[in-house]
Amino acid sequence: RNIEFGTMDDSDWPKITHAIQRLANTTVLVDDSPTLSFDEIRMRCLREKTNFGALPFVLIDSLQYINLAKNPLLLGRSLKSLARELGTSILLTSQLPRNIETRINKRPLLSDLNQEGDLVDEADIVAFLYRDNFYNYDSPEKNITELIVAKNPAGATSTIRLLHDPEKGSFTSFTRQ
Repeated sequence: RNIEFGTMDDSDWPKITHAIQRLANTTVLVDDSPTLSFDEIRMRCLREKTNFGALPFVLIDSLQYINLAKNPLLLGRSLKSLARELGTSILLTSQLPRNIETRINKRPLLSDLNQEGDLVDEADIVAFLYRDNFYNYDSPEKNITELIVAKNPAGATSTIRLLHDPEKGSFTSFTRQ
């Protein structure tokens, strides 16, 4: 709940590390078929649930690769319904539009997802990652990634600063020295 409410402290990190270690010992199924329709995603998830008994988590990377020929405005509602049907959580990633790069402040906003139909309305949580040194090479914020929780009806919206270790591909709690 501390992640949900943006109230994490140093005592939470060992719990997160433990959860990640448990996930590391979990079977991970990868389906890298390009441009699946929602119906194809649903059928594959149902098949895997039948084969393995449960799907603890579904990651769809990325929205831009889903074939949205059939009613793209209802994708959010369909994904939410699928999550309930599977009894799991679904994480959907998305690339943001290029016009962000023309703004002075390049931090992503909910309005950047306006073209995505009902996804923002139906999502339980919308979060963005932002790294200032991606846009500003001389940034004093080297290896700092902001996790921006922009929508969270069940909790707080906030920005959580994380220290990114690019060599390990890991994140840790950021504390200013």
